[in-house]
This record gives sequence, structure tokens and C-alpha cells, in this order.
Amino acid sequence: MTARTIGSRLSARMDERNLHAAEVARRARTSEVTVSNWINDNIHVDHVKATTLLGIADAVDMDPRYLLLGEPSPIYGINESSPAYSSQDLKPDTLTLAFQLATD
Repeated sequence: MTARTIGSRLSARMDERNLHAAEVARRARTSEVTVSNWINDNIHVDHVKATTLLGIADAVDMDPRYLLLGEPSPIYGINESSPAYSSQDLKPDTLTLAFQLATD
């Protein structure tokens, strides 16, 4: 059964790895308060910073997409032959969001 929330997924992985919040925070280069907020689901998916997500996921050796959304990343990446991934015009809002995520 897949854990339903970010906090439950993170907590389960920490238990598997026998890690405490302080160690995860140290590895992720963030604060214990931040890790605690994640464990207690005091965050919103739309407000997660990419650097924090990647840091915490790396700290517990977990797929960041699974941690955030509960969905594992495809093993071999995007299936480019799929019509859903066909070439599309780049929209300024998408580019702005990508730059914001990269700089956060």
C-alpha cells in the first residue's frame, strides 16, 4: 500500500533507513524545523522548493517524484513517442516557472 501523504512517505522511508529528523536535516542541508514540517504534512505541494525537495529526497535515498506526489518516476524517462510529449510551443509562463524552480 502506498503512503498517502508526503509526511507518511518521508516518515516511512526514514524508519526504513533508521534516520532521525536531525540527520535528514544535516544531509539535506536544511533545518530540523523544515524536515519536521514535511513529516507532519505542514507543507503544500504547490509551495515546495525544488532544492528542498531534492535535498530531502537525496538525504533519505528516495525518488523525489515519489516523495512529492506518490508516483514513481519512469525507469527510462519520458516515452517520447507518446503524443502527450509531442513538441509544443513554449509558453512564457512555463519558462518563468521553470526558472523560478531552478533558482529556489
